[in-house]
Amino acid sequence: MQHLDEVLTLLGKAGVTLQASKCHFFQEEVEYLGHVIRPGRVHVLEKNLRALRGLRYPETQTQMTRFLGTCGVYRRFVADFAKIAKPLTALTSTKLPKKLRPPSGEEMDAFEILRGRLLDALFLFLPKRHGHYIVDVDASYEQLGCCLQQQQSDGAYHPIGYYSRALPPAEENYFATEIEALGVVWAVTYSRSYLEGAEFVVRCDHRALLSVLTCMSPNAQINRWRLRLSEYNYEIRHKPGKDHKVADALSRLPTKGLDTSPLDEDIPVLAVETRASDALKEASPEEAAMGALSAQDIILGQAEDDFCQARLTELDALPPLDPTWIRQAFFFREKNGLLCRRSVYGRETQVVIPKALKDRLLIHQHQPVLAGDPGSRRMYNTLRRYVY
Repeated sequence: MQHLDEVLTLLGKAGVTLQASKCHFFQEEVEYLGHVIRPGRVHVLEKNLRALRGLRYPETQTQMTRFLGTCGVYRRFVADFAKIAKPLTALTSTKLPKKLRPPSGEEMDAFEILRGRLLDALFLFLPKRHGHYIVDVDASYEQLGCCLQQQQSDGAYHPIGYYSRALPPAEENYFATEIEALGVVWAVTYSRSYLEGAEFVVRCDHRALLSVLTCMSPNAQINRWRLRLSEYNYEIRHKPGKDHKVADALSRLPTKGLDTSPLDEDIPVLAVETRASDALKEASPEEAAMGALSAQDIILGQAEDDFCQARLTELDALPPLDPTWIRQAFFFREKNGLLCRRSVYGRETQVVIPKALKDRLLIHQHQPVLAGDPGSRRMYNTLRRYVY
């Protein structure tokens, strides 16, 4: 009852209205996006399983794409999904006719096995707020695979999901240690929503990673990946290949049609306020952090800046804005008198920085207390979203 009261109170404060006929209270299970959510566990929705039971082998590429798409929704329930679906994924190639030929033995076996695995899919556990994670990772020259597990209330580790990713042609040219390191970086960043802020262990069967990802390397790419992982609190351990079965299976055999999007190698830039530093203060219309400047500093600077005063004079001379046309002027004045600008790059609000304060802002954005050097282009692209 306490949880229900808290939820309804928050909805009321947000102005959300609920329709009583569509509300269900004190349920032991909830259907959500094709899944059944039960206390601590998630299952495949039974009515979707019934549809799979009566499904015939697809006759066209469109039907095959729909079948694979349906299966893809539940791929994290199937530990060996990528390998099983490979023959069927190959049939969706644009180089083949739209109408599929009669299936070969391998293709029919793949269809039946995949359907059977989904029909017999075991439940996955829902992640808990407090619980140690283990990420089992393995890589091959065709694809990457990982299994995310979390320690549950019974003390045992149970799977949260199974994931795999194909290697694009450029990554297939990496040497073994690079591919294994790539697998770790991909698995951790892919599971970021679970792992961020938590302590976890990464297990792999490539012993060299124990030193490669924890010490400086002559390989610049691996050093970037090591820095990319520096924001996480993790320990990397070696697990012999003979005991590394789940992740190993997820990474075997080449698979076309998996996600091949490039890995985000942007190194996170972290600024932390300390007692000994005045590097970060509130400074924006909403009093958000913006370098070493406060809103009052900017307002006083704008009062002495010729450009800002010219824009404010123009605003005073404008007639009242028509509410049906809100972009009559790029520049506008906040309630506290701060001169701002509507960005032409998007919907962001840019604070107009007077010329006298520009160097001060750039110095503190480029040299925060704890940070890597983002480079001039990235720094400019970041700043232009918020300041003008």
